[in-house]
Amino acid sequence: MSKETIKQTIDQIKTTDSMKAVKVAFDLSESNQDSITKVMQVVSTMDNNMKLLATKVLKLERAWDLLEADLTKLDKRLELVEDGLERVVKKQVEDYERSQNREV
Repeated sequence: MSKETIKQTIDQIKTTDSMKAVKVAFDLSESNQDSITKVMQVVSTMDNNMKLLATKVLKLERAWDLLEADLTKLDKRLELVEDGLERVVKKQVEDYERSQNREV
């Protein structure tokens, strides 16, 4: 309803009961507007929280990916160390066996 239509409607009201009904309607309208405003605030807060949560999830996923990459690198390095250690131990065993064969 436009302001002009509302003004015309109010000007046509002749009885007190009609005026009371209009006041009740305006009060209800105002009350509904307050409720709508509160709902909009809640929805806005929820939207902001969801965006914040999404940002944090993305950061956690990125950190997880970096940790996985680091673990993969460490696993490869550990394999290299184990291989090197195995070669050293094998050589020491061979050297020890050779030295035992020389003594016999």
